Amino acid sequence: MSEYEKEIEELLEKLLKKLVESLKQERVSEVEHKVVLVKEVKEIIGKESFEEFINKNSFAVICYYSPRCPACRRYLPVFNNVAKKLTPQKIAFAVLNIKEPRNRDIVLEKEVFVIPTTAIYAKGKEISRKVGYMNEEELMLYIELNRSSNK
Repeated sequence: MSEYEKEIEELLEKLLKKLVESLKQERVSEVEHKVVLVKEVKEIIGKESFEEFINKNSFAVICYYSPRCPACRRYLPVFNNVAKKLTPQKIAFAVLNIKEPRNRDIVLEKEVFVIPTTAIYAKGKEISRKVGYMNEEELMLYIELNRSSNK
């Protein structure tokens, strides 16, 4: 075996080790990215659950997210806080994980291509959608503007 072939073999071995470590770290980070929701926020899983939620609640706010998305992980605590504040006003809150296989049909049907996406539903119909992170004040204003224009 030539010196050149030995070098290539060593490089391949190093790359393989790095790849294995990266995959191990990815599995660990999936566990670390577990989403914590407050009791005021429902997790939607599946088309039936989605349809029931938007039709049962006259005014509903849904956050489409992925547990591995950094912006989503920053946004979900804001979403939780707003849900705690506004639930007494008869506003329903839910989250929908776009990576959940049972939610794929909803994501495709609703054309959710960027996350986080916050959608507002009134009487079963989507009336508004905002893409990206919002702070607490922006989210509350967004909800109130859509609620007052839909009374």
